Amino acid sequence: KEGAHINRSLLALGNCINALSEKGANRPQYVNYRDSKLTRLLKDSLGGNSRTVMIAHISPASSSFEESRNTLIYADRAKNIKTRVKQNLLNISYHITQYTNIIADLKKEIERLKLKIDQQGPEQRKLEKANIRDIQAEVQQHSV
Repeated sequence: KEGAHINRSLLALGNCINALSEKGANRPQYVNYRDSKLTRLLKDSLGGNSRTVMIAHISPASSSFEESRNTLIYADRAKNIKTRVKQNLLNISYHITQYTNIIADLKKEIERLKLKIDQQGPEQRKLEKANIRDIQAEVQQHSV
């Protein structure tokens, strides 16, 4: 059963490599990475913004000729994959500005909630605390 899953994953990987190598030939091609866990893991390595090395291992034995031939065909298809690698650098001041905006929004939200609590009045807060205690007691009774 495990061997069947491995073969299915390798078949899905082969399909992705075929689609990506044909995509490199300026033909729009859909690449389905969702067919297996292996292709989902290798998605960024195969078609993403990264450089990838694939090592093909073959045997010089004549009894393994067919497997070695298939491995070389597979490696040749993988060699045809073309990706455009670019640096993932953004301006640091952009990140700082973005985080300061988030912090300011959160501070405004805290102030709004504090005002809302103050407007409720002490009687309402006592009632809510009593409701919470009743709920906690009920939960404890059911858990025993």
